[in-house]
Amino acid sequence: MCVIKQEAYWQKAIRVRGIVLCLYSVIAISLYYPAVAVSQEPTLLPQIAHTKCIRSIAVSPDERYVWSGGEDGKCAMWDLRTMKVLDVLAEQESDQFLGKYPIVNAVAWSPNSKYIASGGQDGNLIVWEVSSRKRIFKEAIGSSVCAVEFSEDSKDVFVGLKDGKVKVYRVEVDEVFIPFGDVTKPNRFVSELRGHEGEVSFIKRLDGKKVISVSSVWTGEKSSIKIWDLESKEQVKAFSELQERVYSMAVSPDRNYIATVGSAKTVRIWDLESGKQVLTIKSVTDNQYEQCSLAYTADGKTLVLGEINSTKFFDVKTGKLEQLSKIAALNFNSFAIWQLWTNRLGC
Repeated sequence: MCVIKQEAYWQKAIRVRGIVLCLYSVIAISLYYPAVAVSQEPTLLPQIAHTKCIRSIAVSPDERYVWSGGEDGKCAMWDLRTMKVLDVLAEQESDQFLGKYPIVNAVAWSPNSKYIASGGQDGNLIVWEVSSRKRIFKEAIGSSVCAVEFSEDSKDVFVGLKDGKVKVYRVEVDEVFIPFGDVTKPNRFVSELRGHEGEVSFIKRLDGKKVISVSSVWTGEKSSIKIWDLESKEQVKAFSELQERVYSMAVSPDRNYIATVGSAKTVRIWDLESGKQVLTIKSVTDNQYEQCSLAYTADGKTLVLGEINSTKFFDVKTGKLEQLSKIAALNFNSFAIWQLWTNRLGC
């Protein structure tokens, strides 16, 4: 595969309809032209930022930057337009000299683009300021962090834990002053959502009042999906229990549906209002491991399944396999980005 080097070619590449983001120690950006021939290979622009496998990525709201977290204990920020690594931040600087790195299981980008968050296997939640790359706070939660997500107003961050809990922390708080000019550490803990039995691997906001979470019991081959009301801190809906481990979840752009894929090698699309499955696509993968991820295209018409060695596109209405050339030309109104090699064997 060739690498774009000349400015003229890069200017043309900016006008693409879709971007495929493949991650395994390097990030390779594949650019598809609307008029590309089916037999033509995509152009790859690789850069190295992590020394070990990447566990998670998050895309900025303006779809210009990517925030990644890896097994090397580092987080990296990428510019999708220039293909350059803007910064590499260490999750825990004090352990670098000992050769110990806390694995970064999850990363997230706030809706207002001001904050980025990371959660580690060491049980730490870290929130950074995007503009300065400075750490705002680091919270020792105790249990391994498996998922992170910001609230709709960017004021809170939700943390999914290995012990089955979902905890909520406040991002912006006032420092508390005590006599003689000392400053105490502000209490950022807001609330706790309980009800899951296994580790909470996925959390997604649905609107300003609700979030959805997915947990899996790795030893029992079962998963649960729950919707929570943020005001009452109560569970408002529980989906039918799945007799499989969920490897990935995606929320449709209109937030009316979710899609899951798991150890049963089946993609399931769920209606969030009724909590029922509306489409089942069986035998979608031969992958025996957890390295597969789901994402919707920007128009919500196509579901993307990323695996180790392949990427598949499914029509969300019929479940039929779509052709890449058709998807690239018609359905990518914006960047469609998904993960490969980012799911984990438990957190």
